[in-house]
Amino acid sequence: RPLSNDFDSFNASRLTQDADMLVTQQLEPVSDIWRGPLADMGDANKIGAGGREGLSLMREGRILYSAPLSEQTSEISMLNADATERKQLTANRSNDLSPLASPDGRYVVFTSDRSGNFEIWRMDMDGSNPLRLTNSAGANMPSISPDGKWVIYLSSTDGKIRRVPLEGGESVELVGGAVGVSAVSPDGKLVAYFAWVKNVWGIAVSSFEDGSLVRSFDLSSQSLNNRALKWTPDGKAIVYAAMSDGVGNIWMQPLDGGPSKRVTNFKADGIFHFDISTDGKDLVCARGGWKHDIVLIKNLLR
Repeated sequence: RPLSNDFDSFNASRLTQDADMLVTQQLEPVSDIWRGPLADMGDANKIGAGGREGLSLMREGRILYSAPLSEQTSEISMLNADATERKQLTANRSNDLSPLASPDGRYVVFTSDRSGNFEIWRMDMDGSNPLRLTNSAGANMPSISPDGKWVIYLSSTDGKIRRVPLEGGESVELVGGAVGVSAVSPDGKLVAYFAWVKNVWGIAVSSFEDGSLVRSFDLSSQSLNNRALKWTPDGKAIVYAAMSDGVGNIWMQPLDGGPSKRVTNFKADGIFHFDISTDGKDLVCARGGWKHDIVLIKNLLR
């Protein structure tokens, strides 16, 4: 029989010898949405809770995000630019994650397990007319090409980056050896993605046309967040999140091979997801971590 009915996770449970008391570690995820200028996140404001399961900016400034709404499910919602109104877009007994708005504002692309496996789906901006774009043994970590024609995603079974038409159709393999999300350059010619570089996690850049490798970056000195990856608007650098000394920050890697540079100066918490506005000035990120508590449950046999 269940002994808890909340969203939290528990581990390292131990029973007393008479099985009447139990002590366990309670893990509670904490994630808040912050927004501010990329150049100085010291002026950022906390505008709401959520975003641990996905976060993205729309062109007009609204925010799409995913957050748990029950013990079993996470749903997608939309938040106004000024955080004055939240609209829930999905409501079902599944996990709907990683929402992205198409460049023309017509669709939301997301990952869902509503068909059994996690697959890539598309729906209208109001949450209606859901359409499954992939039919595989597992697909996740979607991104959308700047021209709005393609959804790029990671195949869960073989680590390959594939692309499928946003309007629906057959998917094709683009590159292999990926270990995270991908992002197409603003001019549509390159795709950046997390990959194995010199036997460690790094970032690779390949041709979006034929998948041939252009260059790679060894970023092994930092703990990479492989769920978020962006390009600067001019296409000259790749933006990513990494953990150092227990704190997550945003970093920028020039495409010409120059040294990576830390962009934000957060002093606490990790970064679950982030996105950058199309002009490169505005940053939105889901920051937080895990709260650890010890819980004692008595009278188990009563």
